[in-house]
Amino acid sequence: MKDVRASDIRCRQIRDEDIVAIADLLARGFPKVPSQHWSRALIKMSERERVSCYPKYGYLLESGAGPVGVILTIFSIRKRDMGVYTICNLSSWYVDPDYRGYASWLISAAVRHKDVTYINISAASHTWRTIEVQGFRRYSDGMILSFPRAGQNCARGMRGNI
Repeated sequence: MKDVRASDIRCRQIRDEDIVAIADLLARGFPKVPSQHWSRALIKMSERERVSCYPKYGYLLESGAGPVGVILTIFSIRKRDMGVYTICNLSSWYVDPDYRGYASWLISAAVRHKDVTYINISAASHTWRTIEVQGFRRYSDGMILSFPRAGQNCARGMRGNI
């Protein structure tokens, strides 16, 4: 393990110019998924309309050597009968082993907006305990099957509000 000082680490929002380095970092963290997959995903995120003042991509930890940790944040606005609200899917959280002691900086930055509902729909089973300690509650232990309500939306091929 490397001797890492807090003064050598910084947490900040991911910027457009970080995409290549973040894709490489995620490929290291998720070795079964190639860097090209992450590049495509980040490009898709760059094409999405940014939601208000929230990060476009998420947050990274960086040292003098570049990015050493990442958490992607996918924000969206939902409109329902009860009003309009913001949700954020936290995704693809990875920190290089030498820097894991600073991983909490990422989650703290990612969940600091008190007016947002945070979800994690793709958590790996080995991370569930950590995520629950952070205050998340498990909604389901398996797959969720839902049926659209019958009516006009079905006739339009499921477009519109579901």
